[in-house]
Amino acid sequence: MNIAFYAPLKPPNHPVPSGDRRMARQLIKALSLTSATVSVASTFRSWEGHGDKERQNRLEHVGDLIFRRLMRRYRARYLVVPDLWFTYHLYHKSPDWLGPRISQEFGIPYVVAEASFAPKQSTGKWARWHTVVGQSLAAASSIVHLNPVDIACVEACMSEDVNRFQLLPFLDDFPRILSAKKVRAVYAGQYGLDLSRPWLLTVAMMRYDSKLSSYRQLAAVLSTLKHVDWELLIAGDGVARDVVEDVFASLSDRVHFLGNISSLELDRAYSASDLFVWPAINEAYSMAILEAQAAGLPAVVGDQGGVSTIVVDGETGLLVDPFDVPAFSSALLRLLSAVDQRKAMGDRAVGKIRKYHSLAEASKQLRRALRT
Repeated sequence: MNIAFYAPLKPPNHPVPSGDRRMARQLIKALSLTSATVSVASTFRSWEGHGDKERQNRLEHVGDLIFRRLMRRYRARYLVVPDLWFTYHLYHKSPDWLGPRISQEFGIPYVVAEASFAPKQSTGKWARWHTVVGQSLAAASSIVHLNPVDIACVEACMSEDVNRFQLLPFLDDFPRILSAKKVRAVYAGQYGLDLSRPWLLTVAMMRYDSKLSSYRQLAAVLSTLKHVDWELLIAGDGVARDVVEDVFASLSDRVHFLGNISSLELDRAYSASDLFVWPAINEAYSMAILEAQAAGLPAVVGDQGGVSTIVVDGETGLLVDPFDVPAFSSALLRLLSAVDQRKAMGDRAVGKIRKYHSLAEASKQLRRALRT
């Protein structure tokens, strides 16, 4: 089977790291393991995040030109005509101007993974694009859900005979679990961390969106816990770095910024830490939470989106309303003072992730979805 893969929100070769880029790359790997030949149909990014009508019109025009160019190349056999079109992450700010039309032209299945369709967007700056996304979903042969929160609204656009599948977020590679004692000694010297305190870890980009909201909420939570011992490591960087640093200014003696670090250094941070914390405001599921759990870290995180598909409340961590500062503080305090409970949760987290959230398991589920 030849699969044309397309990610309108962020192509897999985009220069800026993110969970979207990583999941796009992982899906290509998982699809390839189904014995399919996967090719990236286009790197055209249709995303428009400001509600700029003029730019939306330009992007729609570019999308039409790329569609026509692809059709010429397919018909001339410069490109192999796909047996199936697979679009990843479809929503009103990044519609798919290619897949539905090409699928219709060649009579091939159109499959969408991780789509969202918010009725409130039917009016306003993205109203037309919202309608286009609805039309794309109506044309889909199959839908693969990664975030359970999206299911109801997405499936309202689809006919009853459309195939529906739930795919758990997954990792193509698990973090290496290193010697905590050795790594902690290095970090203590490098960042001035107190070895006698529990170390919290946060891994997130620093952007002017829900990421910044989560950072603000985390600072508010930690400000209520100045009377107990903890240190916070933050791995991540971005355009809002200065603002994030200001948010934690009153806690600067306990908060340590690691910056944008390599995957090996991130493995070290996971291994050195005792708890993963993140409010996860508006997160679909969070690759960082998935990695933290795979590394054996219990997590205290916001119960948003599909986070509950990763963290089992009371078993591998604690899920809390991210906007309830007292509840979040209480949950964090509970695990800060419970070493044995943290260890048990971390062990269960490793077992769950390796069993249900691996590349091999994702490939098995996708093979089942494509077979229909």
